[in-house]
Amino acid sequence: MSRRNKTIIIAVVAILVLLIILVVVWWLVQRGGGQSATININQQPTVEPKKLPTTSRTSETAAAVIGEPQLEATFKAVAVTFAERFGSYSNQSNFQNLEDLSDLMTVKMKNWADNFILEQENTIANGAIFYGITTRALSAKVVSFDESLGRAEISVSTQRQESKGSTINPRIFYQEILLKLAKTSDGWKVDEAAWQ
Repeated sequence: MSRRNKTIIIAVVAILVLLIILVVVWWLVQRGGGQSATININQQPTVEPKKLPTTSRTSETAAAVIGEPQLEATFKAVAVTFAERFGSYSNQSNFQNLEDLSDLMTVKMKNWADNFILEQENTIANGAIFYGITTRALSAKVVSFDESLGRAEISVSTQRQESKGSTINPRIFYQEILLKLAKTSDGWKVDEAAWQ
């Protein structure tokens, strides 16, 4: 698959996620009795939020405790977008995947990415054999959520396709990534990412 095709696929997935969020927001506004309202999915609702426990929970329990569909949709949209781009890499792309994600990263995660790029640039030899991996998110679930700390953990199940030397007969495997989100003044952003 060419870089152009990958870029097109990533763009289409991002647009679809945004459309789903917009449809959910539109549906919520319509369900509210036709009253006009401005909804910002990066802000907390104006109603008094529920106090949430700080311990980790299963996805069903965490989702039920969140109770706000647009907040859960925001978590999942950020997590899916991040996981797919973060996990898609080619040694010929010059770490473009990490640079594209800078808007979804906290300062801590940006520092990690910058350091990782510097380390890898020093070890990657020019003219190395082609290596590429493409990641597609299959599902996302809220593992834990602590509103008082502005923290959430999202687990994303992915299908990954790894190619070495050639894109013919890639190795396909499945892997989870755990993303820790933090609430910032600009909305929810990824603070840590760990492949499981």
